[in-house]
Amino acid sequence: MPCVCYYSQIDHPEGVPPGSGFIFWTATVPAGKKLIVKRCGVTSYGFDPDPDETVVIVENRATEYVYGGVYNEPNLEFSSGTEVRFMIRNAGTSGKYMRFGAWVMFDFVPE
Repeated sequence: MPCVCYYSQIDHPEGVPPGSGFIFWTATVPAGKKLIVKRCGVTSYGFDPDPDETVVIVENRATEYVYGGVYNEPNLEFSSGTEVRFMIRNAGTSGKYMRFGAWVMFDFVPE
């Protein structure tokens, strides 16, 4: 059954600083399983997300998959033993603190 992990800016009530990010979920895929990231998106407060507001999925602290907008279907698959992180990032450089959240729908299935 799919799970949804949601980040709602508890740790940055004034907004995420420019060029900064925040990891809100980390796991290593268990033996015999694979993790499928089905959908993800950015949530803003009363308006469409800014292009600098992103949700980032990080594989083994190296490869980044970056998504903007409220709805994406990445269908990423990660095999057992892979470390996966979900994070938000303010990709802007204008000095503007961004107030936004993110959500990720994922599932663990047999390999």
